[in-house]
Amino acid sequence: MYYIAEKNPPYLWRKVRKLKDFKPKEGVEYAVARTQKDIESGQFIPTYVGVNGKLKKTDDFSMFF
Repeated sequence: MYYIAEKNPPYLWRKVRKLKDFKPKEGVEYAVARTQKDIESGQFIPTYVGVNGKLKKTDDFSMFF
C-alpha cells in the first residue's frame, strides 16, 4: 500500500495498492509514503512528480508531522 498526497496544504492522503493505480496531474509534486507510520512519525518521505500520466521519483524529500 502507498499513501499519496499533493505537496500543497491541506495534505489529503489517498491510499492506493500500487503506484500504477494512481493517475497524477501533469507537473504536480506528490509526497509518497509506504506506510501510515512513516507519515505519523515524522520520517523523510520521497517526492514524486507527475510526468506523462505516471509518477517519477525526484531527489527531493519532505517531512510531515
